[in-house]
Amino acid sequence: MYQVKRLSKYRTVVNNVLRMSLPNSYPIHMNTQVDIESLLEFKKSKKLGMNAILTKAIADTIVDNPKFKVLGSVLQKNILGQKLVVFDHVSFSIAIDTTYEDEMVASTYLLENVDCKSLEEVDKELTPINNLKASELPVFKLLKFLLPLPSWMQRSLFYLNSMIPRDKAITLGSIGFSNLGKGSIHSFFPLSPKTIMFGIGGTHQRVVLKDEKAINHTFLTINITFNHFVVDGKICSEFLTSLKQRLEAF
Repeated sequence: MYQVKRLSKYRTVVNNVLRMSLPNSYPIHMNTQVDIESLLEFKKSKKLGMNAILTKAIADTIVDNPKFKVLGSVLQKNILGQKLVVFDHVSFSIAIDTTYEDEMVASTYLLENVDCKSLEEVDKELTPINNLKASELPVFKLLKFLLPLPSWMQRSLFYLNSMIPRDKAITLGSIGFSNLGKGSIHSFFPLSPKTIMFGIGGTHQRVVLKDEKAINHTFLTINITFNHFVVDGKICSEFLTSLKQRLEAF
């Protein structure tokens, strides 16, 4: 026995947005393992959230090296052709779990201009977002007018909107970010129309040698999906290496 159910209005809208935006991307994946033993001590002493530390470290790594600036970009396609919009500041589209009409759904929170904020400011902004309902998020203002429309009309409007040339990019953040939190899943590679999307996995223990002694350290897996239409693997591997060094230097 089984049941046939319609997708909710919210999930239908999100599916159509993803379906229409991802053709501009050729996704490639890579990841790295980061020793966060000293970072965890810093996190505990400063009473900071992991997402604040990670997003601030990502933003600072991009800003510190001019060749990484292209990672904060979105490839757009309209009636005049394709163009790459590279943002002056680093903003994140952060995936969060929330509810809409009693259904668990994924939505996004826009964390703007992280490179211009202190770590404490980023943490203060991020702390309450997991308690927000979908209707309380800024992205909902962009989606709510689509909810009553049939699926084919949603896709048509989204396509027509994307074909209109604009001086400024209409996008939620220059970088995608999703953190699964604590758990046994280490590698996952979420997709995004942005040039780079982060998927933060769970932590695990690994034996390392320190002062000729074998001790357990905590490691974090950082996964990225990048758009091969925009950047190649070499610059992304260099970026991950720089980010790893920054995080292990806490």
